[in-house]
Amino acid sequence: MKRIHQLLVLACISAVVIAGFSWATAIAVHRQPLELAQAASSSGQRILEVALQESATARLTSGESYTGGLTAFDSSNLTLSSGNFSQPVPLAQLREVEFFGDVWILTPEGWQRSPVIRGLAIPLEGVSVDAFELSSPGKSANLDLTDVLDDEEFARLLRDPNKIHTVTEITFTASEQMDVTVKSVLRR
Repeated sequence: MKRIHQLLVLACISAVVIAGFSWATAIAVHRQPLELAQAASSSGQRILEVALQESATARLTSGESYTGGLTAFDSSNLTLSSGNFSQPVPLAQLREVEFFGDVWILTPEGWQRSPVIRGLAIPLEGVSVDAFELSSPGKSANLDLTDVLDDEEFARLLRDPNKIHTVTEITFTASEQMDVTVKSVLRR
């Protein structure tokens, strides 16, 4: 009987240790974007990882529009894709890109959808088109805010590790510049 009790105690301790390890791993994974942003900030860069909503509508200066997932973005073009069709769009012809639908958030279990965005809009004006880099097409991007926000403003964006940021709109204002609107969203 004493041996069974010892085995049960050992099993319980093992379960607590494993659960504690899983919990610690989950916290580390959840905070990784924040830690990366803080590391970039301490090196002089201010990189904000942003989640992307699953769909976007690109409105051109000609009045035309295209809708799909944002699958590519560089200093001259963006590409929207839907199914087996992809449409590259020159940035010089764009007026704005509006994002809608669910947001993809990286969790310990992998990429998870998060429901509708709620929160205050945060305008980031005068962002270089080179400052926006897709890190996971259709799901997340890195936004270099080094030339847009000072250290204090950037720290305010990162103050709550339970929040992520998502892009809701990009407006192309001048050659090679854009205004980006983001919202803070609580992690699930």
